[in-house]
Amino acid sequence: MMGTSTGDAIATAVVFCILLVGSSKMVDALASSSPSTNGNNYQLYDMIVIGGGSAGLTAAKLAATFGKSVVIVEEERMGGDCTWTGCVPSKSIIKSAEVAHYVRNAKKYGVNTDKDDSTEVQVDMKAVKDRVRAIIDKIYKEDDSPEAMKKLGVDTLSGRATFDTANTLKVGSKDGEVITTLEAKEGIVIATGAKPRRPTNRIPGLENVNYITYEEVFDLDVLPKKMTVVGGGPI
Repeated sequence: MMGTSTGDAIATAVVFCILLVGSSKMVDALASSSPSTNGNNYQLYDMIVIGGGSAGLTAAKLAATFGKSVVIVEEERMGGDCTWTGCVPSKSIIKSAEVAHYVRNAKKYGVNTDKDDSTEVQVDMKAVKDRVRAIIDKIYKEDDSPEAMKKLGVDTLSGRATFDTANTLKVGSKDGEVITTLEAKEGIVIATGAKPRRPTNRIPGLENVNYITYEEVFDLDVLPKKMTVVGGGPI
């Protein structure tokens, strides 16, 4: 979402090229004997991207800048974890917490407020959530949505992708109905992201308690007084 340095852009391009070269080798074992084409339900692109999260979006946008025809296949919602349950909401909440901290400790920075008691500074979680939602919506509409992708020359398709051959995908609805068949002339990028791990087999008793993952934590209406976090990743 932020500006990209020259070094980062080069690194992204290198990874992108590796994915293009390696994708067909990765899926040869999954491919069946022949592609499935069906009249108007067949579409040919230079590149297909499976997954509309930050990695898939970056790969598609980069390919489009080189004049390649690209389509993103996304089963759920464009933007992925980063936009909806990761980078954007977490950093937005951290900013609100940072502001609350500075207000409570304003005197340490030589700033006087009309609040003598720092405990009087209250956090309105509904207002915080409204701000987070507004930021998510803005980023989605401007950077991640199908409309935003279309302006950059990238097509999007909603559905589940399955390999038919190393260069051909069937895209179907959630109930299994085939929507269309896609073929890539130059490669398929697999950027399907991840799901939160639920380590019930490693933490005895976890299945018997109410717990949440990063997919639910940003929906909390009340700020917990205490919270135990399992995992030390960015989110």
